[in-house]
Order: sequence, then structure tokens, then C-alpha cells
Amino acid sequence: MADPNYDPNKLFYTIGEVATILNVKPYVLRYWETEFNLLNPPKTPTGQRSYRKVDLQTAILIKKLLYEDKFTIAGAKKKLLELSLGNKEQIELFLPPINKPTKKPNASQIQAINEIKVLVNLVKELIKKYTSDYFEN
Repeated sequence: MADPNYDPNKLFYTIGEVATILNVKPYVLRYWETEFNLLNPPKTPTGQRSYRKVDLQTAILIKKLLYEDKFTIAGAKKKLLELSLGNKEQIELFLPPINKPTKKPNASQIQAINEIKVLVNLVKELIKKYTSDYFEN
């Protein structure tokens, strides 16, 4: 991907960054989210969309289907369903390549990732405990 706004080391993108990379308006991405279930970026606690690489790839594929291959919305949905039911290699052949990260995480990043994993596991345990308590009563 030649776009200077694309950084293969970046984990999350804002809707504005994705719109710039794809050369579409943010409202187009929001519309695609309503039409395509596969495009579902998580939102931050403040409600902002946080596009992951998989969301970026999905948006790129949707744009390709609609703008280059001239699919209708319904046709693009059908093609995405076919691709999602197919194997991973089939999807990758259809997607334009996105560069892999060039840098490995440093020690502090690895430590932060491990701390986040511990917190995620703690939250899962709390959810399990409180939901089981709720359903037992």
C-alpha cells in the first residue's frame, strides 16, 4: 500500500485516517458499517471508532468491490459472504497486500502487552464469577 498515511506498525486507526487512506469521506465508512456486518470496528470508551488492521483490510476490500469491480451493495455483500465462507488463502488473494510491521516490539511494549493480557484474564474471571452468581440465584 503506497499511501503515506498507512503505517504497518500501527495497531489502530481513526475513522479519519482510514478515510484518508481509502480516499473516501468518513460518512462513507459509517454507511458501509451499516451495510456490511464484517466491517465493525470497535469503539473506544468515548465512542470513537478504532479501526484495526482487519477492519482496514475489510474496508479496502469493500471499496475494491464497489468502486473497481462495480458490484452493487447487494452483490458486494454476497461476494463478501462467499469469501468469508471460503478459506483464508482465497480471501488473501482477493485483498490488496498490506505490508507487515517492520519493527519488533521492544521490551517495554512486550511488558505492556503481557500486563494487558493479565488484566483481560482478570476481567474474564470477574465476568464469569458475577454472571454465575447472578444466574445461580
